[in-house]
Amino acid sequence: MKDARHDDSGSSEEEDEEDDDRRVRLAREYLGRITAAQKKIGAGQEEEEGHADDDIIASRLDQDILERSGRFHRSVVSKLHKPSSSLSSSTATTTDITPSPYDIESIPTLPYSTQFHKGHLLSPTCISIDDSETFAVSGSKDGSIIRWDLSTLSKDWLIHGRKSSKNTSKRKRQQLHHKRTQDNRAKAAGKIVDKEVVRGHIGQVHALAISSDGKFVASGGEDRTIIIWHASSGEYVDRFKGHRDGVSCLTFRRGTHQLYSGSLDRTVKIWDVDEMAYVDTLFGHQSEVMGIDATSRERCVTSGRDRTVRFWKIPEESQLVFRGGQVGSMDTVTLLNDNMFATGSDDGTIAVWSATKKKPISVVSSQSPEAPLPWVSSVGALRNTDLLASGGSEGFVRLWKVDSNTSKLSLIGKVDAKGIVNGIAFGSRGRYLVVAVGQEHRLGRWARVSEAKNGIMLVRLDLDEDKVRGIDEDGDDDDDNGDDGGDNFLVPASREKVQQPVADSHDNESDSDHGSGIKKIKGKGKVV
Repeated sequence: MKDARHDDSGSSEEEDEEDDDRRVRLAREYLGRITAAQKKIGAGQEEEEGHADDDIIASRLDQDILERSGRFHRSVVSKLHKPSSSLSSSTATTTDITPSPYDIESIPTLPYSTQFHKGHLLSPTCISIDDSETFAVSGSKDGSIIRWDLSTLSKDWLIHGRKSSKNTSKRKRQQLHHKRTQDNRAKAAGKIVDKEVVRGHIGQVHALAISSDGKFVASGGEDRTIIIWHASSGEYVDRFKGHRDGVSCLTFRRGTHQLYSGSLDRTVKIWDVDEMAYVDTLFGHQSEVMGIDATSRERCVTSGRDRTVRFWKIPEESQLVFRGGQVGSMDTVTLLNDNMFATGSDDGTIAVWSATKKKPISVVSSQSPEAPLPWVSSVGALRNTDLLASGGSEGFVRLWKVDSNTSKLSLIGKVDAKGIVNGIAFGSRGRYLVVAVGQEHRLGRWARVSEAKNGIMLVRLDLDEDKVRGIDEDGDDDDDNGDDGGDNFLVPASREKVQQPVADSHDNESDSDHGSGIKKIKGKGKVV
């Protein structure tokens, strides 16, 4: 026994030494890529003598720290493609464009390479893209889920939905009831009953989310359940039950397998996908929760039909409530950085908010009254940059610039997308923009664009990796988590050190007015 223990300790020491060596090697490679990328960006400029390389490395490391804390702002709008020369001189550059949002003819069409592919029988309702920008996943009203390979826009796998029992025949319902009765009797007698795992959602799929490491896909629908899938193979993993109405929105906390879900039952729930367990429920919305997004810290932002946006501080058990600026239901929300976010409303406006101010910083009208539905159905942002996208029923996606100083929105141009835009997602590296386009709105059948096709559109933004991220595109150091190239990517939420925010007047006012806003549910049990 002693020899065995000695051998085990020796092997663990060797593994520790190998880990240390690997970290040193990765750190050297990281510094090398930083230096090479920064020199490439500054090509043609004379370098000062002395410690030029040290200054480059220090600048990049400072940039990484600010980016991971959500305080670094990159300007990418100036690097977007300019409209073609056939446009008028007033639309010759992307920085000087000030077209009217109502005058569709004055909005320049940006010359991006787009690719469209049909796949769903009914209108797509949601779309998500992984951080490495290798694949995207879309869901539809027909209950199907498709994983797309972005290099070829081909289908990697397809999961079919299931029909509701309401649509089955009376004879079939009787047969199912008889089988359930037999199974219950067998369980009561102590017999083991083999339960068939049923794949797919019953009815429409309303929400999708991909974990930061690309391992899991979460889907939610009108059947009130959340299903976890293996992203690579599409295999069923587990099913979460707990919401009392349809699941309307999903998002993973960045860098973890912690999942947030919003529902039509007016609640937000937290799940641990590693443990396949329920964690907590957040109460506060007075109507359906329609949109959700999450930061790398234990915080999330939600929007709902109660015309409010709520910024949840989960460790502090508090919430900030934002009202005003938009008179309609806030159907969609996206984070610009850890402290700013944008919402889209069914009154046709887009609003930019700050976590330190109760009123919106900027509100702009973004839909033409001539559109079939003058609503903003989807918004998406390239995180920590000045680029924002929105879509509705006009037949195109609008691109906006968020001013870094004033946070005001200015319209850049449009990308044609024939149909109703039900979902928008940017790749984290800025290479792709994926769009879910359909004949109908994702939430109902108020209007129908019969000439449109149901599918996804891939927009190649062609933002150079070294310009947007500051490192070579073959490096993996642009991930916001881990310092070992992704081997130790996930940090358990319970062990991660959460950076406590600086208290401000807004926090104090909101906490005193609304209380904690979070009802703690004791225990952490296995989800059935």
